[in-house]
Amino acid sequence: MLLVVRNGATLDRALSLLQVLRADVPEIRFTIDAGSSFDLGLQRYIENLGFEVLSWKEATDEHFDVILATQASKRLAELHGFKIVCAHGAGYNRLVPKSTGSDTVATGLVRDQLMVGGEVIPDLIFVSHAEQIDRLRLSCPEAAERAVVLGDPVFYRIKESEFARDRFRQRFELTGRQKLVVVSSTWGPYGGLGSHDDLIPQLLVQLPVHEYRLAAILHPNIWAGHTPAEIKLFLEDYCDAGLVYIPPRTPWEAAVIAADIVLGDHGSVSYYGAALGRPLLLIADGSQELDPDSPPARLCREGDHLDLTKDLLPQIDRAFSTHDPAKAAAITEAMFQEQDRSWEIFRNAILQAAARPLPEGRPRMIRVDDPEPSPSRSLTAWKVSPKLAYRENNPVIEIRCLPKIVAREVEAYRERTLHIADAAEYYLTVTAQDEVDRACRDNTDVMLHMGPLRTADGEQWASEIFAGRTATLAGYVGNGGCMLRWIDGPGLFVAHGDVLIAAVAAFRWRDEEFPIDMPFTVEVDVGGELIKLDMSPLEA
Repeated sequence: MLLVVRNGATLDRALSLLQVLRADVPEIRFTIDAGSSFDLGLQRYIENLGFEVLSWKEATDEHFDVILATQASKRLAELHGFKIVCAHGAGYNRLVPKSTGSDTVATGLVRDQLMVGGEVIPDLIFVSHAEQIDRLRLSCPEAAERAVVLGDPVFYRIKESEFARDRFRQRFELTGRQKLVVVSSTWGPYGGLGSHDDLIPQLLVQLPVHEYRLAAILHPNIWAGHTPAEIKLFLEDYCDAGLVYIPPRTPWEAAVIAADIVLGDHGSVSYYGAALGRPLLLIADGSQELDPDSPPARLCREGDHLDLTKDLLPQIDRAFSTHDPAKAAAITEAMFQEQDRSWEIFRNAILQAAARPLPEGRPRMIRVDDPEPSPSRSLTAWKVSPKLAYRENNPVIEIRCLPKIVAREVEAYRERTLHIADAAEYYLTVTAQDEVDRACRDNTDVMLHMGPLRTADGEQWASEIFAGRTATLAGYVGNGGCMLRWIDGPGLFVAHGDVLIAAVAAFRWRDEEFPIDMPFTVEVDVGGELIKLDMSPLEA
């Protein structure tokens, strides 16, 4: 069997489809349909996986039982064998006139991709839904006779792997009530990041860290078009502010399963998320790159959009409360058919083309691989809102923590361009002792030592902090709880293990001139979770 790939996206689909055939096709070789702008390192990567890669000439000199291409191409006519073509995303929807020559027909359905010399090139064309056959009849009626509804084996695998959601969420290190916000961007100027390159930092400085975690899935063409090294450098500050991302050529499907909400564009990840029942907010309008008659174009027209000119957090919170899975399902059902049979249809078609006997029963499902998110980076600087509220006449401190890194630049942009300012809010700046940036260290209200210290060492550390006059409150983790010391002398022991929460609550409590010279209890609300902090005074 010969697999024909063109770039990282087509390879990703080919490798997923091999999961279906793992026990039935003993000899697999690859070749590359050269010419893509996004084929950086493609051959080397395939060879590192252990597969043989034939040159195009070597491939055209041989005959294969089955040739599977994850992108339609006129060059497939040069190969010898039973040719099968399938989409490398969620069906055939995208207009790519630069490579197909058509600005009205979706790539994969264009006549010049499917015919040469008056003959249809593929012997079999897989589509995810019968509506794509209807569009194919309009663009290339000769090829429509060879189309078969497959469904989407990749989505079927995602859907059947939902049972592993808790496992995947652990891999993203989600804690407590944290929600995972997945931002997905396809490639090109109309993709999420192509049209809004400030989206990630805007999200980071508006999503409280105890309530949300942000993960990014970038299209393989983004990684290839800019090189992985450049993208990783670009994301460095964002990772220090709490972002995790799916590295190139690692499993991305688990992030969709783990997600609580998807912020996407007209790429396939958006539709997979919506089809799983996740709330979807569109971050870009990709309709200019879509066949207007396709279901994704309908989703762009009718779906809910994230308004980047307004505060993002209320819109995201509202998406959870107003989410109607049936609304998205009505559209995604027009994209995927044969979901329970897609693996079986695919396997049987390949084996029949190779003149091999069909096994009894369906292929065994292999669950989605564990995610390999970028290494977790601990936050070391925060902008914290400790709002004092009263519930049944009892004071409660509502704490929301935002990452300080990149906040300054984004806030300036929001105030200058969007006319959104937080000047009226009560904020504290909090910095950990291992934050390297001097601007953060030298301009903070609270300095924290996150690791455990003996009391004598902790008091010595606090005195050194105060000698530099970089903070008015220092806190460290001690024996059985947290030790807090103010620059003017008073101190508190807090019977809780989170020094950030303890320090912020104590700072606001004392700032409100509540007494701290006797044992007392402070109620705090962190991301909707009510916590009671028992505090008692330390000797001066």
